Amino acid sequence: MNLKRRRVISLLVCLFILVIFNSININAEEPIIIKLGHVGLENTLGDDHAMALVFKDTLEKMSGGAFKVDIFPASQLGSARELLESVQVGTLKAAISTPGEVTMFVPEIEVMAIPFIFSDPLVFYKVAEGPWGQALKEKIRETSGLRVIALGENGGFRNIVNSKREVHTPEDMKGLKIRTIPSNAYMEIVKSMGASPSPIPWTELYTACQTGVVDGQQMMVEGVVS
Repeated sequence: MNLKRRRVISLLVCLFILVIFNSININAEEPIIIKLGHVGLENTLGDDHAMALVFKDTLEKMSGGAFKVDIFPASQLGSARELLESVQVGTLKAAISTPGEVTMFVPEIEVMAIPFIFSDPLVFYKVAEGPWGQALKEKIRETSGLRVIALGENGGFRNIVNSKREVHTPEDMKGLKIRTIPSNAYMEIVKSMGASPSPIPWTELYTACQTGVVDGQQMMVEGVVS
């Protein structure tokens, strides 16, 4: 479906925000700097940058200025995977990530990619913040050292945007070249509907669409990790 990307910013959907605060002196006289990296662009609707701004505004206000968040968009600090690795070693405090990157720690997170497993977004939020979601967050912490501190989504849970035609049924997907995140589950879903999946980095998406490398992309759940 040729849907206009929506600016949906929520701290309780399915973006993962993970932060490691060990080794931080909360009583410091100067504001504590939190470097947050993501791969999204600054001026696109529904992009990771909008959620990063919400995170920055919320943390700075709730902490009374004790924390200051510096945002580094557009892969300035590396790819999505490199951002996660930077947070793990402590050179970065926070990052935005999709479930595709988190699968290297917790493969079962790909269950969220199953189409229509949740009847509506509110049901997902209840599941994500309930016992199942809490157990998943704890497993991410145990296996990677990353902590999930907020959730959100980017552009809808299951939208297909492309330059060829509207998508109403799986038949409409046949022959399309669709960019996905680097997740086997997401790629298999696109393939099962007759389209060709391409795991292209977000920063290369616009060029890929302009040059015909892909016809469009799948809008899906993402996360901020740190």
